[in-house]
Amino acid sequence: MKLLLLSVMLVAVLHSAAALQCYTRDGNGLTTVTTCREDQTQCLYIKLPSSMVQECKTGKQCQEVAEEATAIGYQAKCCSENLCNKS
Repeated sequence: MKLLLLSVMLVAVLHSAAALQCYTRDGNGLTTVTTCREDQTQCLYIKLPSSMVQECKTGKQCQEVAEEATAIGYQAKCCSENLCNKS
């Protein structure tokens, strides 16, 4: 029984550690780190005049929204690494 409980706890910890984290910083110096759902494998970033939009997306959703944002003149990118926009 103890082994089963330990296994369940280990799976929960590994799952939370494996989830993608997206990072952004606003113009006021405030930072946000969002942990994405398991099916959301991309961080979408759209640079607006005075802020940065950051969202977790699936790969397909991210590409579609990034293309739309770029088409209307905003800088947008998708990335799949933890905290990939931290620079």
